[in-house]
Amino acid sequence: ITVIWLYPDILNNYGDRGNIEAIKYIANQKDINVNLIKVHKYDDPIPFEKGDIIILGAGEFRVMPKIIERLEKDIDKLKEYIENNKYIFVFNVTASIFAKETIRRSGEIIKGLNLLPLTIKEKRYNYGDDLYLSIYNGMDIIGSQIQMADYILENDNYFGNVHYGYGNDFFSKKAGARYKNLIFPNIQGPLFFKNPWYLEFILEDILSGFKNSNKVINNFNLDNYISKYPYEVKAFKAAKKFIKEKPDAPKSDYKNEYLL
Repeated sequence: ITVIWLYPDILNNYGDRGNIEAIKYIANQKDINVNLIKVHKYDDPIPFEKGDIIILGAGEFRVMPKIIERLEKDIDKLKEYIENNKYIFVFNVTASIFAKETIRRSGEIIKGLNLLPLTIKEKRYNYGDDLYLSIYNGMDIIGSQIQMADYILENDNYFGNVHYGYGNDFFSKKAGARYKNLIFPNIQGPLFFKNPWYLEFILEDILSGFKNSNKVINNFNLDNYISKYPYEVKAFKAAKKFIKEKPDAPKSDYKNEYLL
């Protein structure tokens, strides 16, 4: 499989390199060869035709207009890639690239590629916590949440149902957004290292020719993965136990958060 890592020096706020290392490690365990292509400069060509997974890590709002401008030059190739059910994972406010628009606190509006029916509103305060989800194919995953914005989704194509955390905003119990396999999980950090069962599902889907990405896994059982991922399963269970003992953060000041 071929992984394209876009702008790793710019989009790497929350250890997104961990996702790349997880792909390489899990693929190696399954005897899958990984070809990693790094695209560092805006002027560098993006080999969409070769890619199976594209990763865009977490960045800052200020760099998004330049990346949007660059990807607009290849918009037809990007759309073809997405319509062919190939994977794109985009983390944190880098979702601005694929959203309809992002409204910043200053009043600046960043027009995205409009490939996800998503409007993003920057917040005055950031909120960080754990995030515990059941995702679209029936799996449970745990990750970290650093909520810098609200994500207003126009349809029900979200990534996961929230068991703990605030999802796309303080009131929603839905997290992330997706169109086919263009996925914004709204989880920060090394998603794949913490949840290798999900990554395994993706790799198997790629090998099948992108045919199973909407497959629902009934009665997902984490214990089925103990033999393959003993430390990750133990870490998941420990985090879940810890989360169950935590209250959600107060929401009383939410309406006063915006400078808009």
